[in-house]
Amino acid sequence: MDAHQAAVIDVQFEKNCQKPSIQVQMLKTNDFPADPAVKERVAGHESILRELDEAKLFTIKDWIEKDDDKEIPVFSTKDNRLGPSTGTTALCSMLRMGMRCEVALINAGSVRAGKVYDPDDFFTWSDMKAEIPFPTEMSVCSVPGKILQETIQNSRRLAKDKIAKGGYIHTSRTTVCSQDGEIKSILGKDFDPEKKYLTAFPRNFLAGIDNHKPLLDWATTKKQEELPSDHSATPAKLILVEIFSALFWLRFGSFEELSRGGGVISKDDVRHRMRQLYGGNHGVADLMADSVFKIADKDGDGSVSVTEQIIIRFVASDMLDHVVTESEIEVMKEIASQVLGKAPSHQEID
Repeated sequence: MDAHQAAVIDVQFEKNCQKPSIQVQMLKTNDFPADPAVKERVAGHESILRELDEAKLFTIKDWIEKDDDKEIPVFSTKDNRLGPSTGTTALCSMLRMGMRCEVALINAGSVRAGKVYDPDDFFTWSDMKAEIPFPTEMSVCSVPGKILQETIQNSRRLAKDKIAKGGYIHTSRTTVCSQDGEIKSILGKDFDPEKKYLTAFPRNFLAGIDNHKPLLDWATTKKQEELPSDHSATPAKLILVEIFSALFWLRFGSFEELSRGGGVISKDDVRHRMRQLYGGNHGVADLMADSVFKIADKDGDGSVSVTEQIIIRFVASDMLDHVVTESEIEVMKEIASQVLGKAPSHQEID
């Protein structure tokens, strides 16, 4: 029912009668007094949902794209079915970082709020639900550059005629391409159509949604084991929450600044620091604080050690910069010095 009405159904079986008599009466629920215990329980659940909706995930201005050292003062997902939009590109870039791949693609139909954001505002969980209302499960697969380019171009072919399509493909910032989808560079290197690029995209692309023909035709030439399986896909919202949770640790400061005693970082320490960063007690949902803490508590013992803080900061840095193998030790040293507040010894790095 719709909760505004309740159905009272009376089924009676008369003696020697094969069919029962059925009477249905519709009653307005507002005509009955509310149960105080149920009302209190519902209010408690609603407060948790409201708190989560208001949870701050990131500051808009931190993700505004820069061009030649001049900020484009817009974070927008408006009109993303007709062309690139800064907000859609930013969300796609976050997915690339979270999936740890070279390229990320997302269709305009998966990012739906069509909103222009104030640079000084926070992007909240409520914004996330509005922008990505569907599961949008993301898969990763190595795709030839030629197929990538043809797929993007095919998705954008109608945009020049101002025909809005949910299949319009957006790319991550590190994939530089023209308005019509010609790729110029990926991760700062000249585009190579013969190279295979590790690419994240919605799993339903391979199921035929939006009919991305170049990608679908290519997939028919591959063995099943060469394509991403259904169970390997990850919901976009989960990827984004995980990356935000990891990136928080880059803002937390040193171990001594974060830990308030006991030689470890507690969940309360994390919540306290998040409230300091976001000002006051508002906008820090317990579920978000739990997520930020849990991603660092690798051994699940209910606390974060110095080593675990170094690890999560390294992981977060790698998401941002994709650290190459030969420079990992130098990056670990730099991160360790930030956490410890001093230059680390060889033993501390080991």
